[in-house]
Amino acid sequence: MNFEALIAKKILQGNGEKISKPIVNITIAAIAVGVALMILSLVVLKGFQKEIRNKVVGFGSHIQILPAGQTTSKESSRVLISQAFYPSLAEENEVRHIQLFAIKPGILETKEEIQGVAIKGITNDFDWEFFNDKIIEGKPLDLDQEKASTQIMISSYLSKRLNLKLGDKTTVYFVQSKADIRPRPFRVHAIYKTGLEEFDKKYVFVDLKHIQKISNWGLQAQLKGRIIGPDSAMIEAIPFGGDGKHKIIWKNIQLKNEGPHVVNFKETPSFYYILKDNSGTIADTAWISFNIKNDTTLISTQTSGGSQKYYTGGFEIHLNDYEDLFEMSDAIYKKVPFDLQTQNVTEQNPEIFNWLDMLDVNVYIIIGLMIFISIINMTSALLIIILEKTRTIGILKAFGTTNSSVVRIFVRTSLKIIGKGVVFGNMLGIGFALLQQYTGVIKLDPLNYFVSKVPIQLDWSTIILLNLGTILICGIFLIIPALYVSKISPVKAIRFD
Repeated sequence: MNFEALIAKKILQGNGEKISKPIVNITIAAIAVGVALMILSLVVLKGFQKEIRNKVVGFGSHIQILPAGQTTSKESSRVLISQAFYPSLAEENEVRHIQLFAIKPGILETKEEIQGVAIKGITNDFDWEFFNDKIIEGKPLDLDQEKASTQIMISSYLSKRLNLKLGDKTTVYFVQSKADIRPRPFRVHAIYKTGLEEFDKKYVFVDLKHIQKISNWGLQAQLKGRIIGPDSAMIEAIPFGGDGKHKIIWKNIQLKNEGPHVVNFKETPSFYYILKDNSGTIADTAWISFNIKNDTTLISTQTSGGSQKYYTGGFEIHLNDYEDLFEMSDAIYKKVPFDLQTQNVTEQNPEIFNWLDMLDVNVYIIIGLMIFISIINMTSALLIIILEKTRTIGILKAFGTTNSSVVRIFVRTSLKIIGKGVVFGNMLGIGFALLQQYTGVIKLDPLNYFVSKVPIQLDWSTIILLNLGTILICGIFLIIPALYVSKISPVKAIRFD
């Protein structure tokens, strides 16, 4: 151990000193509390931001691909499912999953209550990872059926608000327009609770097929016919969907428009037409056949099921890491055609993410105040030590110790005090953070804070930088009072009492 380190150690021990030793202990305690508060502020902020961000992303995605003309998130416009990027975009290293979705405004009704909701249509490619631990009753929707599923997932809030239990029947009104509200029966298959009340109040989840059909995104051709004579029948085309400006093209008979038309089914036993519109919607086809058996004519009709199945409201993209959000948003935008746009989660929920960003300012203020208080405490302690060790300083100088050497002695002393405070502060702050992370001992009201307990995210690299920054800043400021010893006269110092 060199001379400067030995003297610094002796000063720090403060044997027999009535003032400096308790002051040193108080200073170490103050620094420890300050460091612990800084660490806790940081890990709680990061945890809170991550928890809220994950919930917002869980209800939607990191990035959505939407029609270029869509300006509202309350109702989806149609877009073709068949795209060059779907589903190949999921092969990108940064992309975890891509899925179809659509949003439609609606009303949830029971015998006693009604509630406006946002109906989210999903398919069997939906990623249930976020909801797996949020579903408190029931299980994920079964969407592998060819027909539209009548299962619905609602939130715990809506369950209590409308007195709906698992297995109960309810009616959902899909709002197509002010004059066109279409009811559909559903059965509650799952109840979820995320704690993000703003979203829990709003979202219900159903099969995307309902929105595809009710929104008239595709064309649906139908035919009806009836016998009016021994060899004649009346047939009529019934078109649905698209832009409403239907074009009916009869393929094996010279007919125009919907009809009804009188046809000879003995000459031509089957008829079909292709349905188109002016907006370029994918066409649909319907057939009708007349089969004569034992003097009885049987009528059979068939359709291709409508072209709405080829459309969706958009694509949701989940990333592996939120940090890639803006870079991937730009990259994906360059890959989509001109008639589509990308929106990331911060653009769709600016008020929430602006609020989360503002929380950073609070933490910066807390950290700044804690460092400032630590500097004041450390400076005061060092000045008291210098005053108490004035005679020692004079003796050291009288024996030939240089001013720079004496300054280094007191800087070493200060850094050891800071180091002890930082170590104890880390033990206190990280220990409490780990306790909260694994036990959730401190609870919160989810109505006010969107989470049920104080969230913790331990970012070790940030904690290390925080420690190094605290030591560096305090160390720099402590050089100033340490320089005071260079002005102490050995003769006056030895006589100092």
